Amino acid sequence: MLKYLGAFMILLSGLSLGLGRVMEGRRRIGTLRSVLAALELMQGELGANAAPLPELCTALCRRASPPAADFFQNLNASLDRLGEEDFAALWDRAAEKELFALKNGELEEIKALGNIIGRYELDAQLSALRAAAAAIRLCLDRALAEYPGERKLGLMLPTALSALLALALL
Repeated sequence: MLKYLGAFMILLSGLSLGLGRVMEGRRRIGTLRSVLAALELMQGELGANAAPLPELCTALCRRASPPAADFFQNLNASLDRLGEEDFAALWDRAAEKELFALKNGELEEIKALGNIIGRYELDAQLSALRAAAAAIRLCLDRALAEYPGERKLGLMLPTALSALLALALL
């Protein structure tokens, strides 16, 4: 009886690993969508109002969807340290904390914006935002195309390996 219970627990652990992998992919796609929408909002806010950073962050906190809204909330909360720390460092820290579901290249694309926003002329900032939005759109398209295969592999491989292990222990 205990052997069967142990085998069942091994099978469940493999399935939970697979489900975790699938949820990771869904979280990444949701984060990419949220970031893309926030970048487009940011372009609109900068293009229409040329808003200063605190006003821009406040507007994006209200209008963006999570986790991008959380990113701008974190950034907005840290703007009081702007004289002590560089804006790019504050931007990077907020991105690492709130946009953790992104892969390294995607996160680096967002971090690169922190070096441009608020430093250069408006046209350069808008150009950088358009380039980043285009790169994130490509990442989102790639993630959406890869997701069905990754979902199947993420669910089946750990479950199959745990089933084999459970059978070997019986």
